[in-house]
Amino acid sequence: MKDDPLRLELLKELRALRRSPAPLSIEQIAGSRRLVEFAGNGSAEQAHGVLLDLLDQQQFLGETDVVTYFATCGIGAEGDSLNNRLKDYAAAHYVDERTVLRHSDAGADKLSTIVRDLSLLARPLGRINLVQRGDAVTCQILIRLPKHSKYRQPDVYLNRSGEKIAGLDWALTDAPDDGDWLVAAETLPEHPLRVTNKTDRYTPIWSVAVYWLMPVWASWATAMELSDSRLSTVLSVTRNYRAEVALFFDQERP
Repeated sequence: MKDDPLRLELLKELRALRRSPAPLSIEQIAGSRRLVEFAGNGSAEQAHGVLLDLLDQQQFLGETDVVTYFATCGIGAEGDSLNNRLKDYAAAHYVDERTVLRHSDAGADKLSTIVRDLSLLARPLGRINLVQRGDAVTCQILIRLPKHSKYRQPDVYLNRSGEKIAGLDWALTDAPDDGDWLVAAETLPEHPLRVTNKTDRYTPIWSVAVYWLMPVWASWATAMELSDSRLSTVLSVTRNYRAEVALFFDQERP
């Protein structure tokens, strides 16, 4: 899949920051529109603080590429230009300047992914709506994504069976409330709920899993209407681009 264009803009800004004659500062970051937007929520001062905090985190984790990137920005190496900082860092670590630049490039790439993931709003959004009617359940899945996003249709699996639901179109249309977004929705067929005396309250009686592989991790929410107090749901989201809603039945509930 092609890369996320906003991440590429962040990467371009991060690489440009290395060319400043002075160490990384609030004034420099103020000219980096996407960094201010994603890392600072509109504040250059906050973005500067977030970047320094990320440096501390990566140092603790032993992430040398990101640490090298910050050194080439003047935090960890001396010099009034990128070339001079490359020379200083290379001499201090007994490596070639090209090796330092290669690690700095890799660090900028990793940092752009980290900063891109900080945005709560400029990312794909999904919602799973669940409605129980008697002994059956219906489910609607809605997705929403910025128009600039690269797009891949979600895959939907029912009841952890490993079988993908076929025939879903995911026809994208403009969001009625914001022309910069696209939306799509799919309603699954009504599914009967089978409860027996052997039903385990820790084992779902129904579940739906959505795998939506996008360049940026999607945020998920759920809404539900359950008339039976013995029913409950759990929404789980994992880093492999998967969101699942599982329905549980507890016979001991009133």
